[in-house]
Amino acid sequence: MNKKFLQFAIGAVIVWMMGMGLLMWFGAHRFNLQPDNAYNWMAQKEFLNKDFSFANVLTLWDGRWYVGLAKNGYSFNPDGQSNVAFLPLYPALLRGVSYVTQSYALAGLAINIVALIAAVCGLQRLAKIEKLTVEQGRRAAVFFLVYPTAVFFMAVYT
Repeated sequence: MNKKFLQFAIGAVIVWMMGMGLLMWFGAHRFNLQPDNAYNWMAQKEFLNKDFSFANVLTLWDGRWYVGLAKNGYSFNPDGQSNVAFLPLYPALLRGVSYVTQSYALAGLAINIVALIAAVCGLQRLAKIEKLTVEQGRRAAVFFLVYPTAVFFMAVYT
């Protein structure tokens, strides 16, 4: 791995994290708008938690399933929703890293940052295999990080 590109990848991910953190802050504060009711049809009311803290925002939707798996393991409910559809590696990593961070949300964020840096480095390696220039590889990494769905790299998802 090229040391210069690794430094670029780490720097790009740090800048990306600051931008996503700012985006999360704006989303959480919503400029005092009234809570929306777009998801009131859902049976799982715990997904409608009105707490917009940093840790809660990171663990919304499927993140709650992964945190539940890390805390309690697998369970099957034949009459309702179950967590058996989720693969075991991410919850196991979440549980292990949470012993250090003392928070499942921060553990998920740490795991995702390491995985994101590895993904950006892998993208650079792919660019090299495709015989692209270093600048084109960096541009691909930047586009990867600014794509609209990149916000989910920060969430406790796989």
